Amino acid sequence: SPERRLPVTPEMMTWLRNNLKPESFAADALLWAAVCLGFFFLLRASEFLEVGYRLPHRGLAGRHLVLQKNGRPISRCELGSADELVITVQSSKTDVYNKGESRNHFKVPEGEPNSQLCVVKAVEMFFHHFPDRMPGGVDQDLPALTEGDGRLMSRETVQTALQMAARALGFDESRLGSHSLRFGGASALWAAFHDSGLVRRWGRWASDTFQSYIWEGRKGSQGVAAAMGKADLTPT
Repeated sequence: SPERRLPVTPEMMTWLRNNLKPESFAADALLWAAVCLGFFFLLRASEFLEVGYRLPHRGLAGRHLVLQKNGRPISRCELGSADELVITVQSSKTDVYNKGESRNHFKVPEGEPNSQLCVVKAVEMFFHHFPDRMPGGVDQDLPALTEGDGRLMSRETVQTALQMAARALGFDESRLGSHSLRFGGASALWAAFHDSGLVRRWGRWASDTFQSYIWEGRKGSQGVAAAMGKADLTPT
């Protein structure tokens, strides 16, 4: 794009969660799962959405989303009890061995700030509406985020939802796209840990290009000027 994409922020995610009802409606559960997967796992749009082309051995199928409890995959009748989600990202453009990679997140405990922003809960609600897509189900090999009409969720659908959230919160919606989820996830991971190696590994970047995805949060500069002013630069 002619301008750098803005990142999806936790505030935008919260706005979306408050305006969706994934507990009740399958379409909302599908959209919420897509947004959470893209943000928390720093996914490329082509790895989980319809982007106008398909590549062999690319994309998330139902069997690639494994809900676990105490390290053991749960069954359909145990939905709601998972404490962890493990996903397998199939071979990507930076996967030189074409073997895929696994990532996991644990459930955010109730009562913690922003506990509603939990990818484990999002996928549980998704499988509640689409249980046959769970690993072991009859549709486990289908693209996970397939809509009711049989089409994979499009990047335009996700982009429209993100732009609605951005507009409601006063951001420039024209600078939000489906790839803003990857920007947002990388920026949030950096803000949380300030570990560039972690961001690079988690986002599966093969080079330092990940630096262009990271947006610095305003509070990240808190105390920096004071520390600079106290630095000891006496030559050795």
